[in-house]
Amino acid sequence: MSDSLNNKELVAVGHQFAKAMSSDTAIIDIAKIVSRLAERLDCTTAALREMTKQRDALAAMQQQVIRKALDECSEYLDRDCIMETNGISYEDAAQREVGAMDLHNALLRQGEAQ
Repeated sequence: MSDSLNNKELVAVGHQFAKAMSSDTAIIDIAKIVSRLAERLDCTTAALREMTKQRDALAAMQQQVIRKALDECSEYLDRDCIMETNGISYEDAAQREVGAMDLHNALLRQGEAQ
């Protein structure tokens, strides 16, 4: 059996070997295939753990970036700022402020839920 088999090929060889095994199969051949499969499983498990760590780190970083962006734009949620930047009445600014605050808070809650 070649060491250059990918995981899918190695699994297929393992299945074929299991089907072909009999009481005449040498114990050393059985041990070799079990050893290869176990070694590949160890490597795959380690790679999966590393990828999981990276995914979790990226998710945390994404939450931090979103929270920072929301914090940096929070000054635009002020009613007076809304009036000045949009040239609108106090009443219109009040309505926009409520909507903007709801959106801001919903985005923060969504980030915390992830």
